[in-house]
Amino acid sequence: VFSESLEGFGITGNVGLTETNIEPQGPGSSQPIPGFSKWTPQGTFYYDKDGFSARVSVSHRSKFVAEVRGFGEGRDFRRGKAETLVDAQVSYEFQEGSMLDGFSILLQGYNL
Repeated sequence: VFSESLEGFGITGNVGLTETNIEPQGPGSSQPIPGFSKWTPQGTFYYDKDGFSARVSVSHRSKFVAEVRGFGEGRDFRRGKAETLVDAQVSYEFQEGSMLDGFSILLQGYNL
């Protein structure tokens, strides 16, 4: 613990980078793989102490090639927009000695 006042706080994160050299139509025809974003960072900030827990998570994906069904059920490709998603969670677990010992309450929100 860096400081007593930071006890219970934490942060996690990661970053994904996807690069490819696939040439589906032969040499010189490089193109992105459908569904893959070049950048996919994610992070979570949280607090967890004395039965109380709260966390906020953020994930992002950069633009990507989306594969969709086109006219006549053929495959068609579109540019998917970048997106950022935010999720949150708050909970409390009643502590030992409480009449509700072990009972917990949880509230979650996705795609905020």
